Amino acid sequence: MTQLESKLSNRRFIISRFPMENQRKLMKTKIFLNSNNMLTYYFDCTDLKIDFLCEDELLVAKEIRKIICFIEKTFEINVHTDANITLCLEKDENLISSFKNSYALLQKLKEQKNLNENLQFNEFCSFCDNTLSCKLRTYQYLSSFFLTIGQGGFDFSVPGSGKTIITYSAYNFLRYKGVCDSVLIIGPMNSYNAWQDEYVTCFGKLPDFISLANLTKNETASYLLSSINNHSEITFINIDKAWRLQRELIDFIKSKKALLIIDEAHKEKNPNAEITKAVLEIAKYARHRILLTGTPMPNGYEDLFSLVKIYEPYMKILPYSFDELKRMSKNGANEVQQKNIINSIKPIYSRVSKAHLLNTGELLPPNYVFIDCHLSNEKTSGFCKSIFAVKKYIKHSR
Repeated sequence: MTQLESKLSNRRFIISRFPMENQRKLMKTKIFLNSNNMLTYYFDCTDLKIDFLCEDELLVAKEIRKIICFIEKTFEINVHTDANITLCLEKDENLISSFKNSYALLQKLKEQKNLNENLQFNEFCSFCDNTLSCKLRTYQYLSSFFLTIGQGGFDFSVPGSGKTIITYSAYNFLRYKGVCDSVLIIGPMNSYNAWQDEYVTCFGKLPDFISLANLTKNETASYLLSSINNHSEITFINIDKAWRLQRELIDFIKSKKALLIIDEAHKEKNPNAEITKAVLEIAKYARHRILLTGTPMPNGYEDLFSLVKIYEPYMKILPYSFDELKRMSKNGANEVQQKNIINSIKPIYSRVSKAHLLNTGELLPPNYVFIDCHLSNEKTSGFCKSIFAVKKYIKHSR
C-alpha cells in the first residue's frame, strides 16, 4: 500500500505527494477541510499544506488525528508521521488515557458503599488529621478526597457545607504529592475574604495571599508577569478582571504547578460569554481544576455544558450538545436523557444537600416565630389610601 509522508512545523501540517488524481475523493477532502474553522489549507504542487489557527498543541493533535484518519480511510492509503507529529499525538493519547483511568477510578470509588477499607482514602484521611488545624467532618473527607483524583472535579454542595475547607484540604494533599505548589482562584469580588479566613482555619497561620481585585489592570498585569519569586502562594482575581487579562493569566499559570479554583462557577455558564471563553482557555494550562457552586443549574441543563468543558477542555463528557441541553430545559428531558446526564457527570462531582446537613445536625432547622398584627381602622384606612395612590400613579404613568 502506498504511504504518504507528513510533518509538522510551527503549527503547519504538511502531507507530501498528496494524491490529486481522483477528483471525487479530492473534492470530498476539500469539503471535509472546509468544515473545520480551526484551520486554513491550500495545495502546493503535490503537497497539502494545513495551517492551524489555534496555539493549543493538544487541540492541534486532535485535529491532525482526525485529518489523518479521514485521508487514510478515503484514499485507502497510509500516512507516515514525523517525530514532531508522533510526539504531539502521544501527548494527546496520554491525556486521553489519564482521563479515562481517573474517570473509571472515580466511578469505582463512588460505587463503594464504604471507603474505610480503601488504602488511598485512609492515607488521605490520616494526612488531613496530621497536617490540618481543623478536624474535617465525614462528608468533607469524602468530598475532598474525590477532588484529589485525576484532573480535579466539582463540589455542588449547599452553602454551609464548607466548600472552601474541602478545597483547601484537597490542595494540601495535592501539594504533598507534588501535583500543585500554588493556587489561582477566580471568583466574585466579595469572595476573597472567605479564602483568607478559611486558610487560617485549615492551617493555623496567615496565608501568603494576594487579592488582585482592588488593583488596577496595569498593576495586576505587572504582578502576573513578574518573576515567580514575587508570586504569592494563593492568588485571587475577580471574575470581571480575569477575562481582560487572559493572556497574562495563561503565562502566570504556565509558570507553576497551579491548582485552578473557580468559585461560584455557575457565573461562567454561558459558552458565548467572554469570561467563559477566557476561563476555558486559562483552565487548559492548570495542573488541577476544582469548580465550586451550590447552584450548578440555575437556568437549566445547558448550564452544565460550560462547567464540564472548563473542567476538562479536551474531552466530551456530557452526551449532549449545548443546543440539545437547552431544548431539554425548554421542553423537558425524558427519563433516559436525565439518566444519561447524571451518569456522565456523577464520577466528577460531589454534593452535600441541605437535607443531609439537617439530618446530621450540622444545620439546625429554621425556627419560625409568627406574630399576629391587627391594624386599627385609622391605620387600615391610611394603608388603603396609599395603595390607591400607587395604583393611580401607575395608571397615569402608562
